[in-house]
Amino acid sequence: LPSIEGLDYRSVTKIKQLLALILHNGPLKPNISDIARYINVSRDSVYSWLSLLEHTGLIFRIWRKKTGNTQHRKPDIILPSDPSMLQFAGNSPQPHAVQMTFLISQLQNAGFECKIHKSGAVYLNGMTIGVGDKNDPLPEVSDGSHPLLAADNLEVGTKDRIPLWIFGLLY
Repeated sequence: LPSIEGLDYRSVTKIKQLLALILHNGPLKPNISDIARYINVSRDSVYSWLSLLEHTGLIFRIWRKKTGNTQHRKPDIILPSDPSMLQFAGNSPQPHAVQMTFLISQLQNAGFECKIHKSGAVYLNGMTIGVGDKNDPLPEVSDGSHPLLAADNLEVGTKDRIPLWIFGLLY
């Protein structure tokens, strides 16, 4: 990174701290000011480094589904690009964090643009896809999008439940 991006070596240490923070906290709902204070850098540096980490393929930044032409600078969720990264440094991630990371990573890697629905589920082309176990309820939607559940521990899908493993075939 230092030679390619023109960063000083001190910045590399701070970027490692930022990445470790993201990996340790699973899908992170960021507070950029708190992150900047935690790693002792400016907010602009955090935004720049998040962009760099996404460009390198280590993380995904996901924004909420917006109406109109507004696009905020701060992402609504930051997550690793691979669910196995959640095991970083002996971390024991919650099953929901692994499921959400897996779903978004498979969709993003297949070229789909994911957004986050206000319910916390993934919004994709008029569908709202929640993640959970096979007995979990469908995501609650009131905007006319079609709710689905990407269900873990499900072998065969039904009309509104898709086995989570099926998304692994999107490559």
